Amino acid sequence: MSGGVQPAGSQSPAIDVFANTRPARVPGEPSFQDIFLGQVGKVQSLDEDYQKALEAYLGGADNEDQVAISFRKKQFAFNTLLQIRNKLVEGFDQLMQMRV
Repeated sequence: MSGGVQPAGSQSPAIDVFANTRPARVPGEPSFQDIFLGQVGKVQSLDEDYQKALEAYLGGADNEDQVAISFRKKQFAFNTLLQIRNKLVEGFDQLMQMRV
């Protein structure tokens, strides 16, 4: 029997259907995880900058314009990161609903 179907008692080698599903990583290029965690770190840094500007303003050393600018930077970065996170969750949900 050559071709497709083998008799019920015969053993065929196992086929790894997931063997080539991961994309090849380019050496020296950051992964998505590295990029995403870097952006989380930047958002945290902007939050710390805002906290420092607020403390300086409350102490009388900084003007309220700097506090407002720091707040808007922090808010924009956080909202952008939140939108990316929501898109990732939405994509994951769509993958989970796919039938195999």
